[in-house]
Amino acid sequence: MPGRDPGGFFITAGIGILGSIIATYGGKALGLYSGEETAGFIGAFVGAIILLVLYRVLMRGRST
Repeated sequence: MPGRDPGGFFITAGIGILGSIIATYGGKALGLYSGEETAGFIGAFVGAIILLVLYRVLMRGRST
């Protein structure tokens, strides 16, 4: 995600990967798609973005 990040590169990368994993397995568990479908990739991407946005909102008020 562009812009100033409160956690740095490694924290942002880790949160993005975690969001991707959660969205991928969550979508599979709900039966929305299988791992080989394009929807799986899109879901992982959206999950990563959502988790990164939540992190930024929660960390906005804190000083680093």
